[in-house]
Amino acid sequence: MPTTLRSLRFCEYVITTFVPGFLIPTDTPVRLSTTRGGIEKVSKEIENGRFSNGRLIPDMLASSLLHKDAIPAFLNANISDKDLLTGVNFASAGSGFDENTNFVLNVLPPSKQLSNFGDYIKRLKKVVGKDKAKAILADSLVIISAGTNDISSEKMLFNDTQYQYKLLNGMEHMVKEVHDMGCRSMIVGSLPPAGCLPIRMSLRFPNIADRKCIDEQNAYAQSYNQKLAKLLPQLQSKLSGSKLVYADIYKPLMDMIKNPKEYGFVETKLGCCGTGLVEMGPLCNQFTMLCDNDADYLFWDSIHPSQGAYKHIAQYILKHVLPKLQ
Repeated sequence: MPTTLRSLRFCEYVITTFVPGFLIPTDTPVRLSTTRGGIEKVSKEIENGRFSNGRLIPDMLASSLLHKDAIPAFLNANISDKDLLTGVNFASAGSGFDENTNFVLNVLPPSKQLSNFGDYIKRLKKVVGKDKAKAILADSLVIISAGTNDISSEKMLFNDTQYQYKLLNGMEHMVKEVHDMGCRSMIVGSLPPAGCLPIRMSLRFPNIADRKCIDEQNAYAQSYNQKLAKLLPQLQSKLSGSKLVYADIYKPLMDMIKNPKEYGFVETKLGCCGTGLVEMGPLCNQFTMLCDNDADYLFWDSIHPSQGAYKHIAQYILKHVLPKLQ
């Protein structure tokens, strides 16, 4: 495990879909949006802005690497100078590499997230000085994960490979900008098996008994992931001192879907929140009916995995992804 990575920075938007979405908490605790994260049950445990029943992957990585329970949002008015030294989050729930996605969902686009990161750097320099700030950035671990929301539209054509390149261009721009701002070590997350999300099944199969993963949507995600994995080494060779590592989220999540009992899950086709069919994000709140035992559910809502699922993915990243940064 890397020992030089002193801080965990979340320069990103997630996971969004499955991201902040899918992997990452949101940095927009006060922004009004159809994808605002956080419910009462979750906020009692950790900071608001998480579409799950607990911590997300960056939180768990921070716990393992930094002994820090969660990654706080940079836009949180109460963020401390100490938090600046050990990692903060710039993600916006529901955002993606496609600007149309950000416009439709009214979320912070990557450009604004990068602007916030620039503000963070200015504040960091005031706290520790220019040289120390430069060292902190160079030793930071950046997690970038997005794309699920981009391919979540019902109008999405899952044979449109050109759209994959549009998303990859957005990812490449994000990586270059973060590198130019002083960061060197980055983990870039793959797309999940989008065709296995409860909401995708609900839209395709009105009859609950017919629910199953949608092959063409999963194949599209895999095709994108293959291109991403191939692009990152090429991009790394162009960015001085960079270390770009591909994080395969698809594989561990699909293994949980295919072999739920091995991971302690009972239900993989429905979310714990509400009916489990379509509820997601802000529709899961203190007024929403919940399942009796959320530990049995792979998914928290119709899009986002449960804390239990995130725990297994985080363990996968710690074992198979982080060592590649050495």
